[in-house]
Amino acid sequence: MLKGKIGIIVSEAKYPANKLTTISGHVQVPVFTANMLERNDYDVTLITNKAPKGHRLPFIASKTLKVKSILENILKKWPKKGIYWLKIPLFIYQLWKITHHFDILHFFGTNKTVLFVGLIRIIKISKTMLFITFHNFKRPRYFLLRMLIRKILKKIDCIVTLTHYTRQQLVQCGLKENNITVMRSGIQNRILVKENATISKFKPFVLFWRNADWENGADICIEAFKQLSSKYPYINFVFAIRPGCCYDDEILKISREYRNVYILFYPYPNNIRIVDLLTSAKIAVLPFRKLSINPQLAILETLSIGTPLITSNIESNNEIVQNRKTGILISPKIDEVVRAVKELLDNPCLANDMSRAAKNVIQSEWDWEKYERRLINIYMGIR
Repeated sequence: MLKGKIGIIVSEAKYPANKLTTISGHVQVPVFTANMLERNDYDVTLITNKAPKGHRLPFIASKTLKVKSILENILKKWPKKGIYWLKIPLFIYQLWKITHHFDILHFFGTNKTVLFVGLIRIIKISKTMLFITFHNFKRPRYFLLRMLIRKILKKIDCIVTLTHYTRQQLVQCGLKENNITVMRSGIQNRILVKENATISKFKPFVLFWRNADWENGADICIEAFKQLSSKYPYINFVFAIRPGCCYDDEILKISREYRNVYILFYPYPNNIRIVDLLTSAKIAVLPFRKLSINPQLAILETLSIGTPLITSNIESNNEIVQNRKTGILISPKIDEVVRAVKELLDNPCLANDMSRAAKNVIQSEWDWEKYERRLINIYMGIR
């Protein structure tokens, strides 16, 4: 017997065929959550935005999971940022309309999601319960906005965060700590790694893999890799990035000027996957200035593979990385990146120790089975 009708709401859950194995963290967690609820006899529907023809759910989704692509797409397509404000009324109407069909609507999102959920709570006439899992939340700077969001949040039936950092941001917004549940998610199961001739020619190499923008510290890696390339001529320095970012041209330029600096645009040539690059890299450098989600899946995935990691000590990173045990935490500065890369290249024993420790910690602490147990306990306790 089914236990209840659940709507899992997540933006941009469908992908084109050539990107189905590179799934954003903001999609991974809700899709796995939907799978788990379905497996535990809930009637689950994943609700997402309308998508172009040929787009579909990633391979991690259950084959029997019901899907409705019924929401207006109000977010601008990357690399553009922002919202199509004129589409918001229709989006809100669509959300309100579906409330009557579910016992629980479980949203996954950020600050903006709170405002949408708040409007539903104000105008809805059904008894649908509303859950939110935050993959990011930042305490609003403006007092009136902070008061509005706090008022809305107090009307939400269940609030979950994936990190203590995000919970603390909500507490600073006026919520009680014991009303927020922290549930650490797992990590997408990795596909079997295959030896790739293209990657072999880069070995040994240091890797930067993210969009080449300011938030991810691409400019920091550009300057650090330039300094390091002459000091370590036998090491290659690889940028694996998506095209369309602000530092693309600069990286292309140094890849022509420095013989041991390379650039790979996604989708990578010769069927290279990010898992192949991470498995082969001596070091991964991720000098974030700002995290797009908490936890940053790039951090978890790098550590879970065992790639020695250098990353910034910001937001939730220090929950995930134990400094000098599972990775090296730095300030996002050129000289600190240079110093940390030098240390790991010159001290392979430290790099190997961190690699082993990182795998063990991530596998034990960021686990889907633990997440599922807590998820089902929450659902059973609130109904």
